[in-house]
Amino acid sequence: MSDQVERPVAPVTEIRSETTLREKGAIVVSVLNAVGMFGIVVVILSNGIPPENRELMSTVVGALIGGYLGSNNYWWGSSSGSAAKDRQKAG
Repeated sequence: MSDQVERPVAPVTEIRSETTLREKGAIVVSVLNAVGMFGIVVVILSNGIPPENRELMSTVVGALIGGYLGSNNYWWGSSSGSAAKDRQKAG
């Protein structure tokens, strides 16, 4: 027989109701990333890019896309599930 005690699984709503300061910070960063990403796209589409700033804007847009995709991968990917599982084990 095993010495481990089985714990009941908490519903997802119960797990997500306990938002930590770190998660709140991640939410803020994700929102800022999305706003920055779409803000830059709107500015580019409405004004165009001056020829002398094309390389700089390419770098900025690339960084924003990377951050946007990274935050999406965290919130919708396996990292959020892993974090919920870790909280459940700790609790």
